Amino acid sequence: MLGHDKLRASAFDPISFCFENTSDPKIVDKKGKTIVIPVMVPMHDTDSSDQTDAQKQSDINILRSIQEQPGISARKIGLVINCHTTTTNQRLHKLINLGLLKLISRKWVLTKKGLQHLKALDSPSHN
Repeated sequence: MLGHDKLRASAFDPISFCFENTSDPKIVDKKGKTIVIPVMVPMHDTDSSDQTDAQKQSDINILRSIQEQPGISARKIGLVINCHTTTTNQRLHKLINLGLLKLISRKWVLTKKGLQHLKALDSPSHN
């Protein structure tokens, strides 16, 4: 009977969170520069759908930047899409898992599927 007398929580909807960068003039490094601090805040439903749209647009921008600049580095892609290198790498690996990209000799390359995806986005019927 061990563990059968535990109370279980009622069902609940999970809450989505996101990180926002913030700073406080009271928090500085040794040189007196303000430090940017990531803070986790709850997302509203509209925020999460906006986030999804932003991620989709980010993925499209990644594919386009690789198409325009073959062999571009992850760091440079991050600058193009205005994301941290870690976030950029997560997006790149997601696109690899979707079969849209390959990493060959440390260079990002669009796959045939990735090229077709971009072509479909650029077609007049998609707009």
